[in-house]
This record gives sequence, C-alpha cells and structure tokens, in this order.
Amino acid sequence: MRILVHGSQLLYPTNTGGRIRTSNLFEQLAKEHDITWLCLRRPEETDAQVEAMRACCSRIETFPFVETEKFTLPFYKELAGNLVSSRPFVIEKYHQPALRARIAELLRPGQSPAYDLLLCDFLQPSLNVMDLPFSPRILFQHNVESVIFERHYQERKLGPAKAYLYLQWRKLLAYEARAAHWFDHNIMVSDEDVATMDRLYGAKNCSSIPTGVDAEYYQPMGEEAASNDIVFTGSMDWLPNVDGITWFASEILPLIKRALPVKIWVVGRKPAAAVKELAAKHPEIEVTGTVDDVRPYIGKARVYMVPLRIGGGTRMKIYEAMAMGKPVVSTRIGAEGLPVKDGRDIALADSPADFAARIVQLLGNAEQRRTLGNAGRRLCTENFSWQSVARRFTEICEEVVATRVGATRAGATRGGSSDVGASGNRPTAAAGTR
Repeated sequence: MRILVHGSQLLYPTNTGGRIRTSNLFEQLAKEHDITWLCLRRPEETDAQVEAMRACCSRIETFPFVETEKFTLPFYKELAGNLVSSRPFVIEKYHQPALRARIAELLRPGQSPAYDLLLCDFLQPSLNVMDLPFSPRILFQHNVESVIFERHYQERKLGPAKAYLYLQWRKLLAYEARAAHWFDHNIMVSDEDVATMDRLYGAKNCSSIPTGVDAEYYQPMGEEAASNDIVFTGSMDWLPNVDGITWFASEILPLIKRALPVKIWVVGRKPAAAVKELAAKHPEIEVTGTVDDVRPYIGKARVYMVPLRIGGGTRMKIYEAMAMGKPVVSTRIGAEGLPVKDGRDIALADSPADFAARIVQLLGNAEQRRTLGNAGRRLCTENFSWQSVARRFTEICEEVVATRVGATRAGATRGGSSDVGASGNRPTAAAGTR
C-alpha cells in the first residue's frame, strides 16, 4: 500500500503514550508499505528528530507549529477566543491551512503514483483532512476524546472552569460524531472504545487493536529501593495526569503516611505548575520533569501507581511497569480497556481509602509484590508484543482498502463515477465492526 499519514507531531523521542503506540506500529508497517508522513513541527524540535522519522516512513514533510504554553495568560486568551467557535479548542488549535492545502495537493486525482489510503493519527489534527474528496480514509483514535472532557467536566467543582469544560465537551461530541462517520473506518485501542463509539454516535465502522509493549526493552532491573518508593510516570502537562497526581497528593498520600513513610516519584515531561507545586507542599514528592529514560525510576520503585480519575483509550504505562515486573495499583479508569484482573496481575481501587490500603499492603509485603509483578510481566510477554499488534493494525488497513477497491470496481461496472478519490476509490458504506 501507498499510505499518506497526517499526524499532529513528530514521534521521537517516544516520551508520550501516543508517540510510543504510533511509532511502534508504523516502524513495523514501514517495512512492507510506502508511507508519506505530514505533520506539525514545534520550534524546539530538531533536524535529528525529523530524520528519526525515517524509521516510520519513506518521506516526511513538516509544517511549523507554535503551541502556547498551557496555563499561561496567552493560553487562557486562546481559550476565551474559542468561545465564539463552533469547533472545540483541541481541534481548532491544530488547524493549519497550508498543511491542509498540501495534503489536498498530494491527494489530487491524477497524481502518480496515487495513494491507496489516507490515515489520520489522532482526532485532534483531523480538521486538516476533513471533507477532502478522497477515499479510503482511516482515523486512528487513541482515545474517545469526548469521554475525557466529559469526565473532566464531571470532576470539576462548580465555577467558570466547569462551565467551559461543559461547552468543550458538547462541541467535541458534535465534532467527533461527524468525524466518526466521515472517515471510512475508525481504529480504536480497546473494545470498550469501540462500544463507546457505537453508543455515542451509532458508529459501526470501528475496529480495535490491543495495546502493545516492548517487553525486551522494559525488563526487570534487579533490586528495588531500600525505601518505600512509589512511582507515577507520564506526560505531566496532560490534564488527566495532572488531575490524577493532585488527587493522589491531597486525598491518598495523607492516608498512606499514617501507616508508613514513603517517597513519591513523579516522572514525566513538561510538569504543569500545579504538579511542580506538589513538591513544595509535600516533602515526600519528587517531580523530575523530562528524563532520558523512565526505566531506572520504575525499576527502583516498590510500587507503580496510576491514580487516574479521567481518561480514555488505554494506558501503555501500565504494561511498561508490568513488563518490568512491578506491582501496579490503579483506579479502574486508569486500567480501562486493558485485559487485566484485580488481584491476579494488578491491584484496582477507586476510593482514596482503598487506593491507600492497596499501596500500604504491597509496600509491607515483598512476596505479594513479587507475585503480582511476575504475573503482570507474564501477561505482557505472552500476549502483547508490538509485532502482533502491528499485524492486526495492518490487516485492518488492508481490508479497508480492499473493500474500497471492490466497491469502486462494482461502481465502474454499473457506470457510476461520482466522488472519486485520488486513488480512484469512491466512498461507500464503511467496513463493518470486528
């Protein structure tokens, strides 16, 4: 296949869940298919990061993108400006007319060789391809984005922020519904997300792929710390992570401290001001900011935690910790979409008291830590290699293309000719759910 991919970002370094998932999939896909990648490039990103993309594609084009720092005055001004728009802020901020024009040029009928597939990575940049006269087209949805905003809205206390989140949630519902039906197919990252797309939008054109992990890279590292170290990793400017760690600090950490002394490592890029402030308020918390490698932090921890109350898709961070043999304590939302079982390969708890109790129990029992950690690693190594996930992803793409080719040939036999894409394929009913 010859595939044109539009993503919102470069994929290296692989320091976010989305980058990890997409890079692993497309490194496999690029071995057999011809991939062109168009994406945004931030000012701080280097030529070396662009060159690293050769692992995922044959050609790459980037377009300059300046993202306003979150939680600053200019950021809030942008949020205020979005009030008059019918489109949600997280969609509108990625709209680039020059990028859209270039994609349209590449997909124009008569271009040789023609692309077989248009694929958009994440919902956020999809406005740059929406309504272009090309098919087949696939949206790779790492989350059901409206669900994340719904949960943000539900967790907020009454006030202007809650009202704003409500408006964004409603805008996202409308936009996500339109995108779900405009794309011929949606690839989701869990069966739960497939069911949610059907429930919210009646979208039957969805398939799921499992979450993968590189169990050779993420391996047990030997001795854990002598102290009661707990670690949480992730992009610390992502709102669900910010909410999760602040909730942990205010509601759960005091309960743990009543039982035993602990050290909390918050590891991840671009920590928001609210996250940095936690270290000042709580001497037990260490906020690292960006690190070259999260494995040493996970490796020395006695417990890995995922105190998320908001989210969607799946959390690859859980599989990474499991692959390193670490016992994981998570909320059910934090482990949503993963085939894990409480007490077998993970510890699940939702209330502050239960979450604290599960952590305290594991910190106090080395045998339980080993048993849970070994079970988690076994689950990852036996079932979730990136090679197997990429094969399923490729199969879905090939089936969508084959369905379009078959429909085009049938239409040509009947003499039809309307709405033909650059590949010569005409949109028809989307491929069914599997």
